[in-house]
Amino acid sequence: PLSLETFQVIHNTFHLTKPVVMTDYLFYSVAILVCVLLFLYLKFEYVLTHHRWVFVCFFLLPLSFVYEFYFYLRNRIVMQLHSAPTQHAKRVREIQENVKRWGKEGKGKLMCTARPSFLTVSMKYSAYKDTHWKVPINLHDILEIDIKQKKCKL
Repeated sequence: PLSLETFQVIHNTFHLTKPVVMTDYLFYSVAILVCVLLFLYLKFEYVLTHHRWVFVCFFLLPLSFVYEFYFYLRNRIVMQLHSAPTQHAKRVREIQENVKRWGKEGKGKLMCTARPSFLTVSMKYSAYKDTHWKVPINLHDILEIDIKQKKCKL
């Protein structure tokens, strides 16, 4: 139980003796907003930690479906637009020119393909692609498969 003196000290400490101004309302609004955001963050963190299925079922699964559908359409369009076995020699020349340019401009750098990191098989980020000389290889067609020599001509 609170004594009368303790109650008076608390009352006098928190009692507004000055007139309320607009900055007070702004301060209290910001404080309430921070408290609400903190509460929502803690609830969100709790749901992600203890009820992952909610996040997976209602966010990740639909998002992964959209991602897969997008890349399915993208791959179909790329195969339709870029599939041209007759342009094979031209594409090989472009790769050769890029390698020759590497010999002149970026000889100190290592070489790698220009394929984006998110399209690789590995789940890790390929940081080396940021510092290496990137060579675009746009060969989409399989032209020949030699089973005896175990070669594939793209």
